[in-house]
Amino acid sequence: NVAVFGRTQINWFCVGYGSGGDVKAPYKNTFAVWLKNQKDININADVMAAYDEWCAKHVPDEGFWGHWPFRFEEMPLDIDFVKKAREKSNVAFVVIGRAAGEDREQKLAKGSYYLADDELKMLDKVCSVFEKVVLILDTGNVIDFAQIDEYGDRISAIVLAWQGGMESGRALCDVLSGKVNPSGRLTDTIAVNYDLYPSQQFGFKDYNVYQEDVFVGYRYFETFAKEEVLYPFGFGLSYTTFAVTGSVEKTENGARVTAKVKNTGERKGKTVVQIYVKKADGMLVKPARELVAYAKTAELESGAEEEFSFDISEYALSSYDEEGATGYKACWVLEYGDYEFFAGENVREATSAGSVRFDKKITSECHTACSPQKDLSVLLRYDSANSLCADLSQFSGKETFAEFKQKMDVLTDDEVERLMHNLEYTLENYGWKNRVVKAQSGYLKERIEKNMPTEIAQNKDLNVSFDDVKRGVATIDEFISTLSDEELETLCHGDLRMNSPLGAKGNAGVFGGISESLRAKGVPTATATDGPSGIRLTQKASLLPCGTCIASAWNEQLAKELYECVGDEMVEKGSDVLLAPGMNIHRNVLCGRNFEYFSEDPYLTGKTASAIVKGIQSRGVSSCVKHFACNNQERFRYVNDSRLSERALREIYLKGFEIAIKESNPLAVMTSYNKINGVYSYHNYDLCTTVLRNEWGYKNLVMTDWWTKKAKNPDFKGVDDNAYRVRAQVDVLMPGGSRVLGKYDGSTLKSLKKGGLKRAELQRTARNVLSFLLKLKKD
Repeated sequence: NVAVFGRTQINWFCVGYGSGGDVKAPYKNTFAVWLKNQKDININADVMAAYDEWCAKHVPDEGFWGHWPFRFEEMPLDIDFVKKAREKSNVAFVVIGRAAGEDREQKLAKGSYYLADDELKMLDKVCSVFEKVVLILDTGNVIDFAQIDEYGDRISAIVLAWQGGMESGRALCDVLSGKVNPSGRLTDTIAVNYDLYPSQQFGFKDYNVYQEDVFVGYRYFETFAKEEVLYPFGFGLSYTTFAVTGSVEKTENGARVTAKVKNTGERKGKTVVQIYVKKADGMLVKPARELVAYAKTAELESGAEEEFSFDISEYALSSYDEEGATGYKACWVLEYGDYEFFAGENVREATSAGSVRFDKKITSECHTACSPQKDLSVLLRYDSANSLCADLSQFSGKETFAEFKQKMDVLTDDEVERLMHNLEYTLENYGWKNRVVKAQSGYLKERIEKNMPTEIAQNKDLNVSFDDVKRGVATIDEFISTLSDEELETLCHGDLRMNSPLGAKGNAGVFGGISESLRAKGVPTATATDGPSGIRLTQKASLLPCGTCIASAWNEQLAKELYECVGDEMVEKGSDVLLAPGMNIHRNVLCGRNFEYFSEDPYLTGKTASAIVKGIQSRGVSSCVKHFACNNQERFRYVNDSRLSERALREIYLKGFEIAIKESNPLAVMTSYNKINGVYSYHNYDLCTTVLRNEWGYKNLVMTDWWTKKAKNPDFKGVDDNAYRVRAQVDVLMPGGSRVLGKYDGSTLKSLKKGGLKRAELQRTARNVLSFLLKLKKD
């Protein structure tokens, strides 16, 4: 018999706040609702009734945009009430809830990141009376676990339920009753306390320096601070146990890791096989572990086994050289040496599957892009005796560098670490230091001028409609030749405001054939709706689990199947474009929109996003992956500058997008609000053309997030604001007009008439928009 404490059981957080969760669900099976409907867990009716009565009298204030509550005040608990509950119940569930969201950062305060006083009092009283206590966390963000950890064995189990959408109560009851064996795994590292996370430059107005560089999340902790982790990346418990073994062999194009999983427990269940690599030491410093593959097992009976084979390419094992340390600047380089692979159920417990040796090789040539405009100081690892002794030799004064290096080269990494403790001088935070990433020029103006598109001669007398293009009797360029400059400009922005009358009620915006003249020529409209936790319209729609919850399944097939259903619902309700998935990296646990996103890891992020895109687009509608890129905080997101090395940008913050682009071909990409190394993403030619289109081969639509900032183009006089955007090949301004007046600024035509923006650039944008409309399977 179970007594359930905590008002969150009734005032349940199904999802986080803002556009990503504001879905009108047809119903919500909260925890309390489903506890009353299910038959597998005996519930203490007296405790439930007391909470029902108190919550009915203390209806919480839901707040308003950007000022929503992080949690709700708890019902005061009398110790005698808890003792009376214990007379009937031998188990206690304590439910604590949290929410953050868009424009609503989690705070380093009690009742947000930290437990509130009334929550601690509730835990104290329940744990003092009950021998078996299960703590259930209904949250979209990682919160502080240090206070929870202090309870030790007085808390028997912790269920990190995440925000599971309109069916979250049912799902949670199935797991707690044992009807379903849990198989979720953490997508983030849970550190001992907040101060130990490496991304301490967070939340500033003007800029944040990503000092942790490529050492984000577990990449930092597994390299520098294993002891500072409470629960490692990929961790999660089951009602059974598994054993994972692995082996590796070299292939023509990389490595093949074979992993065998056995259910060694007494109950059937699933687990996640995770494959990590420790890359060879070299001129580029590298994290101690990087996720390179994973798979969800089938439901295995006790004693049953399953085998997986993972092919990992040389490119996937490469590192990006931004400054030419390897001799190959702006290239992905596979450095010479041994690459050790690990297989297991989380990053900490994965065991060695063996090593393979690779020769040095360029796996992809790029162009310097989005690099820092000012020198940056970022984290550097002593990745080998080589790099360490280069520094130590400067201080010993007793031997030459060559002599010192010879002595150091024969030492193992463990011996090097022990030696460091005995040196007469102190290396700050031994084992790491800072390096300076130099500002670089990418010759942007010259490249843009060299790669200007060719203008299509206007032919307004040609009798070609867009329907002719659909039927294949005319080319898209022939149709574009019939468009006036005003029509070209119209195609580069949406229908000015949200909830356009041209689309389903409550839509986020409409673009395409938004003028009478374009519709007369057969150009259809496309309706965009907010996501990712469902379709945000005035009509009801399914409310899905939050992004972190979905990613925690580590199950691509399940994510694909879920969003196939969403695709069907989009067709039914009149949505052509779902503004989802959100796939920014969990750089800092305080980011308000982490619930929408997937993980601190780019590989898991990219694979989960790819599955969602495939699911949506299998129904003839469009996904729009967002926010491209480095949208890692909510506060000051409209003006903040994310300053980071090009290597960190490519290896961490763009990698997930790259995987999704190449594997699932989303029909649309949404840019972020923020700047990246001084340039707004929606004005960023290198981001949206050099990398996205030229290097990754993306051929589809790019749109802005809703509303943008004005900006002068530093390279081309008179190509400002929306002309600046079009030159970057960001096709559509959404929703199209200004936030206050709802009018388009006309800066594209103004620039065109003054000889700044080229007609060919507007025609290129028109081609991208019209090609997108052709790919939608609309009646």
